[in-house]
Amino acid sequence: MKYFQKIIYVSLYLIVLNNYAYTKSNMNKKIERIAVFEFENNRLDKEIAKTLTDRLRNELVQFDEIEIVERKRIDAVFQEQKIQLSGCADECLIEVGKILGSSSIIVGSIGKVGNYFTINARKINATTAKVESAISYDSYSDIDQLLIKGMSEVAFKIVKGYNPPKSLIENVEPQSDLN
Repeated sequence: MKYFQKIIYVSLYLIVLNNYAYTKSNMNKKIERIAVFEFENNRLDKEIAKTLTDRLRNELVQFDEIEIVERKRIDAVFQEQKIQLSGCADECLIEVGKILGSSSIIVGSIGKVGNYFTINARKINATTAKVESAISYDSYSDIDQLLIKGMSEVAFKIVKGYNPPKSLIENVEPQSDLN
């Protein structure tokens, strides 16, 4: 009986020790706070550009190493500071990002050139104003691909700094909630 008690105590001790080590390692991880601003709309419907920007925010939230500033907080800062988004260049957006406590901002454009739909995104350091990464995604004659695959791939590249494995992108299929 004492043998089994020792095994249980040792097992519990190891579980507690493992949880402590896991918690300690996660506490040391620095989570980057990022503000994603509405992408410029180049030759597309305003609501399409807004929807695709929202999709990028949602894709970015999936990554544990970053925290995305809620769009309503961004809008509130624009209203409080009496700033117009349409006249706000990168420098202005960097200042808004700093007010929000962001270490980086994401800006970009969504548009159509000929038969291609395109996304261009830039991650800019809010302290140094240095462009940390610039990502593009193009889809020939299919805006659906921007929503389904493009934003997922752009988010992955922004966070990880490299292209996602093909298996992640190829398996993304549209899901219908209209059953």
